[in-house]
Parts: sequence; structure tokens; C-alpha cells
Amino acid sequence: MIFQRQMDLLKSGTGLDYPPTPYYPEGLDGVGYLDNIYNFDFGGFYEWIIQKEAWAWSVYTLPLDGQADNTPPPHRFWGITIFEEQGIGAPTARCITDKDESFHPLMDIACEAICQIYNCPFDVFSIHVNGQTAGQKANVHVDTSDALVIMLTPNWKEEYEGGLGFFNPEKENYNEAYYTIPYKTGRINYFHGTKGHTEGYWHEMSRVNDKPVWHSAHAPSLDCPMLRITMNIKGRAHYPGNSLDPGDKHGIRLHEHALVKK
Repeated sequence: MIFQRQMDLLKSGTGLDYPPTPYYPEGLDGVGYLDNIYNFDFGGFYEWIIQKEAWAWSVYTLPLDGQADNTPPPHRFWGITIFEEQGIGAPTARCITDKDESFHPLMDIACEAICQIYNCPFDVFSIHVNGQTAGQKANVHVDTSDALVIMLTPNWKEEYEGGLGFFNPEKENYNEAYYTIPYKTGRINYFHGTKGHTEGYWHEMSRVNDKPVWHSAHAPSLDCPMLRITMNIKGRAHYPGNSLDPGDKHGIRLHEHALVKK
């Protein structure tokens, strides 16, 4: 799925003020983040989304902090699948999981993030919302695609923790994050999960990764009263000359070659 609004903006030049410069953390190759993009009521958004009936125990997680390790698996935290590409190899099979049309505001949030970061068509594979309560931490993993993690809980305090951690499996203390981007309302984090690129962005990535980006959502502190919400987008930037990632589960979609500008 490629957002029509993004395509319209690209065809018209940009259609928006030149996007602000992202921040590229020192010592964290291939990762950038962007702040102060959204101009809407995060508080109203939070009250709206936490009441959705579509929340389900959909995301595997580690045991709760302070919980015995012998707690029966699986350990999960809350999530909502907003969009999941249906089928592989057939563009006509791609559709929005239209459980509830009122989820469309989330699609607007996703589209705005993509428009601000990519200066090329961005094909969305999936959009998922995570919701972590106090003490719930995600598993360390790699995304085999371009990925965006958008932080959406309002009025987040530093003491609530819950940042986005990055890990190095080659280090002795591989299970400890060597870098953490703090959680901030409206922050858009982005990277390619396996091998980075400089092309395709409004602002060229200053340092790219040549190895997988192992990352994890840190747990909110045990006294955090709010749901830590992120929207996670996976997809592929169609910048000129981009080839398919053989490690991507969508990599057999050969028709994508035709979408890349030569």
C-alpha cells in the first residue's frame, strides 16, 4: 500500500514546508528521529484509542519486571493491527484491515510521518499499534524492512522510562542496551532493520548501518500510570535503484522492481 497523499505531494514538489532536520544520535548508525511534527490533541487521541475494543494480547514480550521467571508462557502485551498486507505477489490482494473506519486517523498519523521522512514512494507492509503497561518490556528483535516507530502517549515524563533501546549481540553484555532514545510524545524514530541506506530521505542519513539494528521497546516504569503507545510501521522506500532485500519476507514480490524508478 502506498499512500495516495504522499504520491500527490511528491508529484507536486513537496506540497509542504521543507521537513525539519532529523537528529542522528552519535554512535547509533542508521537510526534517526524527528520531533515536533504533529499538531493535534495528543490527550484527546489517547482517550480515544485506549477505549478501542480491538486491543488484544498480540505482542510477545518478556516477563514483567518483578515477576517470577517461572510464570507460564507466552508473555504478551497489548496491540492492534491497523493494516497488514494480505497476500504476497499480488498488488490487488493488498487491502486495509477495515475492522473499524474510525482507525483512519491512525492512517493519517502514519502518512504524515512518511511524508516528512521519505522523498520517494513508501510501500507500507504493516501498521501496528503497541500498548505496554508498567513493567512490560518487548523482546529484542530485528525488522527486515524500513521501519518507523512513532511515540504517541501524551504528557510522558522522564521518570516513566519506556525508551527505544538498541543492542549489540556481539558484545558480552548483549542483553543490555548500548543506546536508548528516550520516549517523547510525537517522536518519529526510523531506520532500516538490516542494511541502511542514505537514499530516499529528505535529509540524507549521516551514518548508515551495515548490520542488523537490534532493538526493543523498554518497559514503562513500575509506577507509570499510562499505556506506553507506539505505532510501528514497516515497509520499503522505493528510491532509485533500490533492490529487494533477500531477507525480507516480502522479498518474493518481484513486481516491486517495476515500481522503482530507473
